[in-house]
Amino acid sequence: MNSKSMAFKLRNFTLLIIVFAAAVSIYSYYLLYSKNAYYPTVNKGRILTSSTKIAIEDAIAKNNLNVKLKSKYAFAVIDLKGKILQSTINKYKKDEIINLNNFIEYDNKASAEVSGFVKYSTPLAINNTQVGTAIFLIPKEDFLSTKPSILTILNIIPIIISLLILTILTIYIVVCLKKDILEPLARLHESARRILKGDFSYEIRYDYESEMGMFSHDFEAMRDELKFSREKELAIKANEKELLACLSHDIKTPLTAIHGYVSGIKDGIVKDKAGIDNYCTIILNRMKMLTKLLDDILEHSKAELNKMEIVLDEFYCGDFFKDTLEDLSVETESKGLKFIYPDKIPNLLINGDRKRLSQVMYNLVSNSIKYSKEHGEICIYFEDREKYLYVYVKDTGVGIPSADVPYIFNRFYRSEKSRNQNIPGSGLGLSISKYIIESHGGVINCVQSSADGTIICFSIPI
Repeated sequence: MNSKSMAFKLRNFTLLIIVFAAAVSIYSYYLLYSKNAYYPTVNKGRILTSSTKIAIEDAIAKNNLNVKLKSKYAFAVIDLKGKILQSTINKYKKDEIINLNNFIEYDNKASAEVSGFVKYSTPLAINNTQVGTAIFLIPKEDFLSTKPSILTILNIIPIIISLLILTILTIYIVVCLKKDILEPLARLHESARRILKGDFSYEIRYDYESEMGMFSHDFEAMRDELKFSREKELAIKANEKELLACLSHDIKTPLTAIHGYVSGIKDGIVKDKAGIDNYCTIILNRMKMLTKLLDDILEHSKAELNKMEIVLDEFYCGDFFKDTLEDLSVETESKGLKFIYPDKIPNLLINGDRKRLSQVMYNLVSNSIKYSKEHGEICIYFEDREKYLYVYVKDTGVGIPSADVPYIFNRFYRSEKSRNQNIPGSGLGLSISKYIIESHGGVINCVQSSADGTIICFSIPI
């Protein structure tokens, strides 16, 4: 594991907390049972022995220490030369000479020697002159209302509380780090690892309210975008392969025909002017087909690079659409189809490119011609509503399969039915039309498609 990883640092931090807690616990235990855990106060000793001290001073003043004094506590009296004047303590005998330093000691040595008692020393004075010293053996319980062990516990309670709070906070931090950082990071790492392998199916669960949650949300959005882009890329590649196959066929077919007819003329298969004219007409038609195919590819490339030239200009659309439809009616009727359009077209002021709008109309009507049934009809009609002019192209052709409808405006897309029927075309006409209409601020879509025909509609702002 990397020594800089969060998990490594968190583990070491937790270990340090445990060691620290153990050290404080051992120290607390030592304080609780230490011999020096009890420190009596001088003021309390003076209060407990004041009456006996006064009686001793009165007896010394009257030179009457032979009288037995009443005292709650064992005591001993010594003069300034170290002579015991009176004593109820077994250790000290009357008239015995002792060491003054040992007699009047203020430390806890006596407590250690006589368990449960504290030796309290106090000077004896008459007329502001010290005449001796008295010591008392006082039970520890009389000094304090609580036992020494309880007092020690009270002294270390702040330490215990601090440790407890620190431990709780540490546990809380560990839990939060694991839940809010480590686990989300592990899921993010797993998702990133799978994405690198091309698997976009792993979803991350997250709480959106936290910082990691917001990051996970953005990461999921990125994953979805990558997934969409990948699927789109694969679909485009598949469509491109199919398009190349179709284009190869569509280009090869007229070239083969052209080659055959040119060879026929060259080899003298036809010699009369009528036969040669017929062959030349067929050759010209095939050349037009190839030219249209190459134009579609070129226009699509321009649209892909956003370099298709679209020059917007304000004009009234009535005469424009009438002229365009009259030209289309000639081609449509030459195919044995009925072409219907209104005599009165809404003459609205639009901002558009005449050339490109004509191209859209030609593409839509051309598609309808390709897929129309024998003796079918193509109908054009208009609607003026909601600040848009809607143009409808309706045919009675074979229709578009419902599964193909969402994709018909995609580049490189041709429906399975059109391929099976071996209908020539690049599959780029509708994609180019979509680009042109959207560049005008309009929308193009398939309104209806069934076995009885198809309706394509596009709109232009007015």
